[in-house]
Amino acid sequence: MAKFRSKNRPLRVFKPSQRTVATGQHLLSVDSLADDGRGIAHVSNKTVFVTGALAGEQVKARYISSHKNYDEAVAVAIVEAAEQRVMPVCEYVGRCGGCDLQHLNYDAQLAHKQQRLSLLFSAWLENDNTLAAQAITGSPLLYRHRARFAVDAGKHRCDIGFRQARSHKVVDITHCSIVYQGINAALPGVRRLIASLKNRSVVNEVAITEDSDGKHGVAIFSSKPLCASDIAAVNHFANDQHCIVEIRDSSSLAQHESAHDNTSTLSYRLDAYGLTIPFAVDDFTQVNPGVNNQLIALAIKWLALSGDDVVADFFCGIGNFSLPIAQSVSRVIGYELVAPMVAKAIANAAVNEIENCQFKVSDLMADKVPSDAVFNKALLDPPRAGAEQLCRHLATTQLERIVYISCNPATLARDTQILTNGNFQLAELVLADMFPQTAHSEVVALFTRNHS
Repeated sequence: MAKFRSKNRPLRVFKPSQRTVATGQHLLSVDSLADDGRGIAHVSNKTVFVTGALAGEQVKARYISSHKNYDEAVAVAIVEAAEQRVMPVCEYVGRCGGCDLQHLNYDAQLAHKQQRLSLLFSAWLENDNTLAAQAITGSPLLYRHRARFAVDAGKHRCDIGFRQARSHKVVDITHCSIVYQGINAALPGVRRLIASLKNRSVVNEVAITEDSDGKHGVAIFSSKPLCASDIAAVNHFANDQHCIVEIRDSSSLAQHESAHDNTSTLSYRLDAYGLTIPFAVDDFTQVNPGVNNQLIALAIKWLALSGDDVVADFFCGIGNFSLPIAQSVSRVIGYELVAPMVAKAIANAAVNEIENCQFKVSDLMADKVPSDAVFNKALLDPPRAGAEQLCRHLATTQLERIVYISCNPATLARDTQILTNGNFQLAELVLADMFPQTAHSEVVALFTRNHS
C-alpha cells in the first residue's frame, strides 16, 4: 500500500550542498594566503579559494566547485605575478597534491607560516610577536628520509606517486624533489617489483625509507594477502637490492618480512648524544632528520634539565626524545598508545645501554591519564588530534615545565587554552619547518608554571 504524506507535514526538499560551477575563466585579485596555501580572493562578498595563486597576484582562474559560503578555483594563468613567486623545481607541481607551496620562495614560505602562527596564538603572544618570529629550518629540498606513495596497479600499468589534491587519482612520478635521492634511486626498482606481482591490483601503497647509513627499507601495503609466488618475488627483490621489505596485509593484519643477510636492521643516529635508534620500515619517525636533531636540542634546552629531574615523555614512540633526555636526568618515563612501539622503545634503550628509562602503554586519549608516577617536567609529541584530555590533567599539576611539540597548530592552540586556563603560561613558541614546500607546520611550545 502506498504511503501518502500527511497534509500537516511540510514537504522536505533536499538540495545538493555543491552548487552550479561557473564556467570559463575569471580574472581574480588574490588578497592573501589561506592556512592550506591556497590564495584567497573575494568576488561579490564571497570568498574564493584559488589553488596555485599567491597574495598580491591577479590570475585567470577556472572555478571547480561552488558552495554556500565559498567557491573553489584553480589558477590557469598568472596575469600579474607576486615578487615572491618562483618557478617550482618539480615538474609535477599543479598535478601532485604533495607540495602546495613550491611556487613561493622559501623565505616567503617561512614568513607565511609564522604569520599564521602569530594570528592563531595572538591571545597569548600579546605584544611579544617575537615568540612566533623564530624558526627551526633545514634543507628546503631533498629532506625526507621516508615517504609513503600511493599505488594504482592494473593489467597494463603501475602508477606510483602521490594523489592529486582533493582526489583519489594517483599522479605517477619518476622522482620527488623533497625526498632523499636514495629513495628516488630506489623507486624504479620498487615499481618493477610491484608490476611483476601476480596480485599487484591489491597493492594500494608502498613506503620507502632510507636510514643514516644509506640502507633502504620498503613496506608494501595490500588489501588482501599476496600469493606465494608474489612473496617469493619480494624475497628475491630484498636479496637482490640488499634491503628490507615488509608486506602488510590490511585484511588479516599479517606481516611478512624479507631481509638481505647484511641488512637486517634500519637505524638512525643522533650523533650529538652518541645514540643509534633502530626502527622498522613503517615505524613512526620524524621525516626530516635535520630538523629532528634541532627539535631534540631545543626540547632539552627548554626543559632546563638537571640530574634530579624525572621527566614524562608522552607519545614517546620508539624513544626519539626519551633516550637523549635520559642522559641528563634521574629518570624518564615514556608513555605510548601502541604496545609494539613501547616494546621497541624498551629495546632501543637496551641497545644504547640506557637504564634510567621506563616505558608504559597508556591510552593517552582517554579521560584517565597516567597517575602512577611522579615527575616534575613533561614533553608531549601527540598526533594531529592533539592531547586534550592529557592537557586537562596536566593543567592542574605543579609541573615546572612542559614542552609541547605539535604537527597541528590548531589543536595546539586548543590545548594551549586548556593549559593557560590552569597553572601554566605560554613562555616560548617556535616554528619548526619540518615540511618545507608544503603548508604544514610543526610547532614547539614551552609552558612554564604560573607563579602569580
